[in-house]
Amino acid sequence: MSRSTTETLSAARQAYERREWKSAYDLFAGAEAEGALAAEDLERQSWAARWCGKYTEELAAIEHAEKLYRQAGDRRGAARMAIQIAYRMHGQRKEAVAAGWAAEAAELLANENECSERALWSFLSSMLMINMGDADSARRLATEAREMAVRIGDRDLEALAKLSLGHVCLSTGDIKAGIALHDEASAAAMSGALGPFASGYIYCSVIVACRNRADWKRAAEWTDQATRWCDQESLQYYPGLCRVHRAEVLRFGGAYDEAERSAAQARDLLKAATPFFVGWAHREMAETSS
Repeated sequence: MSRSTTETLSAARQAYERREWKSAYDLFAGAEAEGALAAEDLERQSWAARWCGKYTEELAAIEHAEKLYRQAGDRRGAARMAIQIAYRMHGQRKEAVAAGWAAEAAELLANENECSERALWSFLSSMLMINMGDADSARRLATEAREMAVRIGDRDLEALAKLSLGHVCLSTGDIKAGIALHDEASAAAMSGALGPFASGYIYCSVIVACRNRADWKRAAEWTDQATRWCDQESLQYYPGLCRVHRAEVLRFGGAYDEAERSAAQARDLLKAATPFFVGWAHREMAETSS
């Protein structure tokens, strides 16, 4: 590796730690062009790509990292990337592909001790079970994730598991308990103690839950918090759908021009990130302009 490439890679890592996402992505891309990225740096590059809205590049980096982790015999690293691929395929409604990658992650983790990757697998599996209407399996998996997260001291996954348990409660009619769990998870995100993935996932998911039960006051409060958080972290919205739901909240509050702008921005982000949901943005644009 040349001295200039080594310096570029060092600068990329430093920018990543400072959460300067666009700069970090560009520097990692420069080092990658020289063939200098190890699996860990490709993983960092994938997150930097996500947070600056480069969703195609994000997936390519994850897939490359998965191959390198597997080649190195790092089963936890490979499983972590497989879980992220499954998550993104689910977001695009490619359910067969998502299921395949989730099964691959489970196999990679079969003989591993308790770890963050196993807790992450249980959490994301619980969310999939909620979407499939299987509340019992979702509760079991979310409880498993929460208990494991507490034992290994992973605050991100503990909060995410509370989020999932809140969704289970809402889906079974225990609204009070569901709201309480969502408020706990959201408070953890507000505290600054969680990473960007956990915080963003929680904010977006709680806003959706408020929207689905027409709790527009609570949705507006959490949308304001999410907006402030994204600005502080220099993040693209998380991704696209949050702008759709923000547009809905703004429309119900009478801010039609701002709502239309948010919906248009959501359309552009969703085209790149999750095309399946672009129709939501178009619908909201029609509602705000009518």
